[in-house]
Amino acid sequence: MATGKLYRGRALAGLGWKVVSRSDIAHLTPENLAPATIANVALVPYCLNFDTGTILFSAAIDPKQAMEAEFHYAYLRERTRFFVELPGPSIRLPQSAALPKSLLLFSPGRCGSTLLAKVIRALGGVCISEPDFYSQAALHALPAGSLGTNDRHLLEIARKFLVSLWMRSTDSVVMKMRSHANYAPMALLPEGEDPRKTLFLMRPFEPWCESRMRAFDNDLQDNFRIYAAALKALRQLQQQTHCLLLDFDEINGPSLEWARRLAAFLDHDFNEEAVRRVMSEDSQAGTPLAKTRLVRTLPSTLREEIAQLWRQSAPRDLLAETGLAHYESP
Repeated sequence: MATGKLYRGRALAGLGWKVVSRSDIAHLTPENLAPATIANVALVPYCLNFDTGTILFSAAIDPKQAMEAEFHYAYLRERTRFFVELPGPSIRLPQSAALPKSLLLFSPGRCGSTLLAKVIRALGGVCISEPDFYSQAALHALPAGSLGTNDRHLLEIARKFLVSLWMRSTDSVVMKMRSHANYAPMALLPEGEDPRKTLFLMRPFEPWCESRMRAFDNDLQDNFRIYAAALKALRQLQQQTHCLLLDFDEINGPSLEWARRLAAFLDHDFNEEAVRRVMSEDSQAGTPLAKTRLVRTLPSTLREEIAQLWRQSAPRDLLAETGLAHYESP
């Protein structure tokens, strides 16, 4: 492993929902760090630097606590006091055959994906909620929807390093994506894993849009574009991977049949008691997205605008192709 750069300090304050990047720590001064020292430090991938072919790691962070956080990237931002930057090609990894498989969970957000991550853990799996170098990679892949060879290799190195932290605990690692991943889903899938399995979580547009507008500062057209991108990503993944589609309303219904299907898909035993325990809690309690913080009601005029936009512009062909034709009408 090559000499690395150590940065003492923390990410800039006030980054909010911004996608992680190397500029998060731009104000810190680097020190050289010898390979022998690096080998003895716990490292968790923080972000990629496609311009230099380097990976920035959070150092001295407990990977298990980071994995169990509601938002992995936010946990790293808040807790990291030492960052280590390494050239991607210098990072030593176990042979791919020894690594756990990776399975990506997609959604447009505000669909219960944080709850689903906790259900997966309750079933005995590992689920990392929003390792944000995937968001970086998806946005970097625009507009072509694909990554160049070197950029793709850098993403694979970060993925393999992250899943290697769980080699002794699981057969697969589920990684929950932010909505940015829907802009280039195929570019993010792990290499060399066949058949490729993916998860997708969806919700009807109108309640989804209302939920998103209570949580974030997006306008109506932005939300429509985000939702349409999710439908296009779902169609791609259904065509090119073994994709399990789950529905928000089903997850919030009385039956746990969806959880049985999920357990079978992940090759885990179904534990009804553990799933019901998770379902009884607010999955985002203690975060800015906790239910108690999002109690405001949208103006009736705005709700009607949302309904009218969907009536006029619902992508009916996409809904039919993805098996979501019932989303067309409320």
